[in-house]
Amino acid sequence: MMLLLMVSIFCPCPLEIQRGSTTNLAPWMMSVAASTIDRKIIDRLVTGDGEIIEGTSINTYDMGNELYPFTYGGLCGDLDDSVKGKIVLCNLRDEGSGLLRAGAKGAVMVEEHSSYVASTFLLPAIVVGSDGGEKLRKYIKGSAKPVARIERTSTVVDSAAPFVAPFSSRGPNRLVPDILKPDVSAPGLNILSAWSPEAAIPGYADAQSLQYNFMTGTSSSCPHAAGAAAYVKSFHRDWSPAAIRSALMTTALPMDPSKNSDAEFAFGAGQINPVAATNPGLVYDVGVDDYILTLCGIGYNSSDIGLISGEERTCPSDYKGSPRDLNYPSMALRIDTGTPYRANFSRTVKNVGAESSVYNASIETSGKIDVKVEPAALTFGSLNEKQSFVVTVSWHEGLALGELARATLTWSDGLHNVRSPIVVYTFV
Repeated sequence: MMLLLMVSIFCPCPLEIQRGSTTNLAPWMMSVAASTIDRKIIDRLVTGDGEIIEGTSINTYDMGNELYPFTYGGLCGDLDDSVKGKIVLCNLRDEGSGLLRAGAKGAVMVEEHSSYVASTFLLPAIVVGSDGGEKLRKYIKGSAKPVARIERTSTVVDSAAPFVAPFSSRGPNRLVPDILKPDVSAPGLNILSAWSPEAAIPGYADAQSLQYNFMTGTSSSCPHAAGAAAYVKSFHRDWSPAAIRSALMTTALPMDPSKNSDAEFAFGAGQINPVAATNPGLVYDVGVDDYILTLCGIGYNSSDIGLISGEERTCPSDYKGSPRDLNYPSMALRIDTGTPYRANFSRTVKNVGAESSVYNASIETSGKIDVKVEPAALTFGSLNEKQSFVVTVSWHEGLALGELARATLTWSDGLHNVRSPIVVYTFV
């Protein structure tokens, strides 16, 4: 059955940054946002007046302590030999072939949305954001003899990590609004990756050959999550893809919403923690029939479901369920603006931790959401035993347009902490 294969797919959230831009939204897919790691690649440009502008590139060229003439080149398209031996400030980012042909000594490229992405260039170069670019334009204009040098790349510890990269798509889920997407976050910025020597390097006209390259994007974060899933599977050969997804989500490291204003719409359940995911304590499992009912609940007919599942399936004639009934490790509710709300989420967890254990529920909220769990304690007497509970979310007032109310449900037995994000939101 096709659906059995699809439940193990790990999908990136493509490079768009507005809310609701996340794709790969099916509930049997695991959608992965791209986050940072604590290794930050930086370059510095030093001007003649001692100003230091920080940016990003992978620059192995050594200019020493010498300062070179610094000039403004606009878009740096058609350059003549007037830039020969100079560092050129450009309003556009490219690989530097035109600058190299014109004899430029180096380049400073201004690009706001990718000034944090480390790339290689054909000459000494640094990419800075718009603020840095404006400072440099003023320096060039106001100095009789502007000079500068580009230092070699270095690395520093990024104490702010992890946070979701600006290019990573955001939720909510436009296809199934009551399923939270993305699911998790994984490293996806400036990742040192294996590279085929036969493959071209994007953005370069010449035929360079590499064995390794720094890659950025959700296409880098997704392999991290897939590798983590394989790692968990190596410990638990009998676990379903949904159980593995649950383990990765409920053990994910919480991320700071002050660094990502979109909160769970940016990072999902948080940053994956593969080691913790091998011992999650409890898992939320999902079967093929559950996914079929979810499709029924969002209005798919038997013909539609047959195209997806690869076999004949019929929705129960009396089925009144909702996607909220899917046994997902997170919980999401879309509501109308300004309307008080109340909704239930039914969930079932399976014990994969200690044979005999008691898990107690705790709730953290960020306001404008009240959460109750019934029962508030789950007692297990054996492995693989299942227990069910109901989460009720409510608030006596509505939410403003685009507002997000957040909470976290944690089941703990003192050893395992099984976290589930809860979001209630409005959206255009």
